[in-house]
Amino acid sequence: MNPWILLGLLAGALIPLQSGINASLRPPLGSAMLAALVSFTAGSITLILCCLAWRVSLPSMQAIESVRPWAWFAGGMCGAFFVTANVLLTPRLGIGTTLVLTIAAQLLVSLAFDHIGAFGTSVHPVNWQRAVGASLVVGGAFLMKRF
Repeated sequence: MNPWILLGLLAGALIPLQSGINASLRPPLGSAMLAALVSFTAGSITLILCCLAWRVSLPSMQAIESVRPWAWFAGGMCGAFFVTANVLLTPRLGIGTTLVLTIAAQLLVSLAFDHIGAFGTSVHPVNWQRAVGASLVVGGAFLMKRF
């Protein structure tokens, strides 16, 4: 099997684990935002250690200056919202329902982004197969919440 597909499956498999762990932090910490902060802090420390271990070199000043100002914060802000929302939703909806709802939304927005090649990615037009696949996931999200 393609190693990139395996990496994608592993990353996806860790999301329910992360949701459960982060949700379990909220009661003792008393706040969804503090639980998300703990998660992001641990993730930041992990990434710093990985960069040091793999001797990742720092970018040039020219590369740093070429980044659009909004891009420095937008991805982290989206991640902070996602993790905090998961902390709030998981105890109320369950891990499965929380994730299928977020996956359905991710899929729909991703189809639109792929269709136009957003953020410099390659264009993957919406066709009937992709539309049916997305419809099945969205339908599954409604079924998971309904029953």
